[in-house]
Amino acid sequence: MVSPARRRACVEHVVRAIGISERRACAVLGQHRSTQRKVPRGAEDEARLTADTNSH
Repeated sequence: MVSPARRRACVEHVVRAIGISERRACAVLGQHRSTQRKVPRGAEDEARLTADTNSH
């Protein structure tokens, strides 16, 4: 299993390196395009959640 962030990065790398479309890169890598389209969420509160978890 690879995280959605790593899958997005892989598609971006392939698009830049080979110069193919994002649609084609997703198809070749077997990734649904919604993974590319969705904006990552949750990183802004990660530090607070980690601190809350460690304090209990």
